[in-house]
Amino acid sequence: MKYSINTKVYIKSVDRIRKAAPIGLVLLIAGIAPAQALSLDEQRTRYEKAIAAIERNDLATFSSLKAQIKDYPLYPYLEYRDFTRDLNQASPKQVENFLARYDALPFTDTVRARYMNVLASQKDWKALLKFQPSVPRGESYQCNYYYAHSQAGDKALALSGAKSLYLSGSSVDRACDKLFDYLDDKGKLTDKLVLDRMLLAFENRNGNLVRYLDKQLSGTTAKAQADDVLALYKKPQGVADFSKKSKVTPFNQRLTQMAFERLARSDAEEAVAQFKRTVEGQHYSKSERQKWRITSLAD
Repeated sequence: MKYSINTKVYIKSVDRIRKAAPIGLVLLIAGIAPAQALSLDEQRTRYEKAIAAIERNDLATFSSLKAQIKDYPLYPYLEYRDFTRDLNQASPKQVENFLARYDALPFTDTVRARYMNVLASQKDWKALLKFQPSVPRGESYQCNYYYAHSQAGDKALALSGAKSLYLSGSSVDRACDKLFDYLDDKGKLTDKLVLDRMLLAFENRNGNLVRYLDKQLSGTTAKAQADDVLALYKKPQGVADFSKKSKVTPFNQRLTQMAFERLARSDAEEAVAQFKRTVEGQHYSKSERQKWRITSLAD
């Protein structure tokens, strides 16, 4: 036909022009209008609108805006918001791929932690250990990790981890309850362990925890020791008398020292008056006595 175009000749012509002309001119000759690049301000505006859209669950608007700013520096954060929206539906492989893609960005720690919670809520303990083969950071995640071992992994490691997490002078995350129940079921939540935690709570000035732990004891001897802990926590002025009358044991030495430090914080003059009797009663060495004098009576 008179006005038909020889395709081969057309392509060769465009190719020759491409080599000599700017890309925009080539696109115009080829009949393609070049897309105008968005400015940084325009990309930022679309980013902010995308965040607002996903927060109001307007996923269509979010997806449209997200597709327009793939070169924007904060685009990975839109990917993060999109991916974690249905994290409980993701497979471990999908999560691993996402983490690998954005390995250098700080939100990967959050994604990993949240997905551990997903697997724990699903009670998929084998998958959790495969996904998180080493001890994670964070108390609740460590509790889930060790509990996963109690169900599908190294049970000795589970018991060791449970003891370590239990021995805290502060209240422990509720996620640890099932781990501590496991410790108790295995006969490892002993009176000695509870008393050791009482001393940590005493040292941490956590009276509520001291009183709570007192109720967890069962043995007669342990209950008597707990009574001493409670008495000295309430009234540290009795520390010298306690030191003198009590048998010299590592437990009583620790309790005496903590009670004396508590007395020194509230009444330094009384602590000075009781110092000699206190250190003599539990047979502290000269170096220990000197350390006490420096740390407890420094003020």
